[in-house]
Amino acid sequence: MTDLIKSNYYTLLGVLIFLLVSLIILKKFLLIKYKKENVKIETASTIGGEEAQEDNFKVVTSEIGTIAVLADGLGKNKGGKISSKVAVSTFIDIFLSHRTLGKVEYFFNKAFNASNREILKRIDSKQGGTSLVSAVIMEGFLYYAMVGDTVIAILRENELLKLSEGHTLDVLAKQEFYKGRLSKEIALSAINERKLLYYLGMEEFKSFEIFDIPIKLKKQDIIVLMNRGIYETLTWNEIENTIIKNSNFNGIGKKIIDKVKDTEKEDKHNGTIMLMKYI
Repeated sequence: MTDLIKSNYYTLLGVLIFLLVSLIILKKFLLIKYKKENVKIETASTIGGEEAQEDNFKVVTSEIGTIAVLADGLGKNKGGKISSKVAVSTFIDIFLSHRTLGKVEYFFNKAFNASNREILKRIDSKQGGTSLVSAVIMEGFLYYAMVGDTVIAILRENELLKLSEGHTLDVLAKQEFYKGRLSKEIALSAINERKLLYYLGMEEFKSFEIFDIPIKLKKQDIIVLMNRGIYETLTWNEIENTIIKNSNFNGIGKKIIDKVKDTEKEDKHNGTIMLMKYI
């Protein structure tokens, strides 16, 4: 009799554990499905006139939100390709282990610094590095951060608004001039250069650009991540108009890349664009 009771007890316990695990899996599936239904994704890239594709990008949805990461590698002997790949995979791994809806600033700080360390483990700082921009959508809010010369913008009410400033010498020189820290002559000289001052893969990585406050998204907002292979080949108006005309998201990424390929411009860089439509 005792053995029968024990047997029934263990059977019931096993059933309860199975049901509990099933409910947890179902909850995660429903949460991820819900998040995916809120965001439409389009990505496309081109090698441009380069010998190798050094861009790397990825979009992932977890139970707390969606992240998009775009890295634009730079350097010699595959240094840029290695750097961009390591940076994107590090960002994604840390995001997937991030369990809290808040503390996004902490996530970005951890991800940028970890990416920099991982890159330096694999290549010498003089051999390569990468620019990177990342956007996170959580509960209807947009959070973003970047380093280098990648760009994030948002199309709202038929206007493409640039959100990031960038870390090229010309941009930083303008900022310092307006603050009264640089003379006009030095600032104008620096503005003619587009050398990166900050990027991932530096021995002394100190700075990345991050959102001031989260942006409350509106239905039909389109978040755009792109690198110089896109915005230096096409004008801002061309990018804006192409997105507006194809806002139904039917192959919009490919259409922008086709425009890049059709443009008669020498020294085209690797080009990648990522678009996220909030619906």
